[in-house]
Amino acid sequence: MNRIIELLRPNRRFKRWLNMRRGALAVVAACQRNSGLWLLRTTPFSTQDAYTSSGNLEDRRRGEEIFGVQSITVTWSVFVALREIFGRLPDHPRLAAARTTIYQQRADEGGYGTVTGWRTHHILPTCRHTATALLTFLQFSDSFSPPLSYAQGRETIQWLLGSALKPDGGWPFARRADLEPGKAAEGLEPLATACAIAALCEFLRHFSDKRELDRVFAEDIDKAIASGFARLAANNERGGSRESFDSAR
Repeated sequence: MNRIIELLRPNRRFKRWLNMRRGALAVVAACQRNSGLWLLRTTPFSTQDAYTSSGNLEDRRRGEEIFGVQSITVTWSVFVALREIFGRLPDHPRLAAARTTIYQQRADEGGYGTVTGWRTHHILPTCRHTATALLTFLQFSDSFSPPLSYAQGRETIQWLLGSALKPDGGWPFARRADLEPGKAAEGLEPLATACAIAALCEFLRHFSDKRELDRVFAEDIDKAIASGFARLAANNERGGSRESFDSAR
């Protein structure tokens, strides 16, 4: 009988894990901005960022707030974490607001990005944000209505394919043409490349039974995945680029 009672008694480690989960959820809730997106901790790199103009609201937040950088990448990570905790993404208005905000940060031709303030449309499309936005829409399509359509997803995939580095493959954080004149040059960013590969794979998986997914387009995606992975492997053999990971936001 004592053995049965011992087995039924909540495990101390399990209790500790529940407390950690409650604490983590509290931190996650506190780090969501009113816009719906989650925030990344401000770093010295982000306060001297090439992707926001000096003096605008986003620039001031980066310089004045501990958690001052709203991020599509971090928001996708939060969605993944919440799904792992609850088994599925909870049905909550704040999460729906996050998805809506990501969709509103869609730039021309299917790319996604963050507000910069130096262009009239205020959106700087980047490869990493485009990839993580697409991952959010596809991986959590059962949690939101309406789901991303094939046509919308295809346009974003075409944007990613067109943004890959030539001729060796892989992706930069942002395309040179989208940056403010005189700002950082494009180059391979391992995190953006990994996110892009994941988004391309998820697109193929999600729409594999669609008639619209023609063979030629699927082959183009396969080639981009293969070249991106090969570029990541080659970059890792050379020692990689730590700054690319440290600058993640």
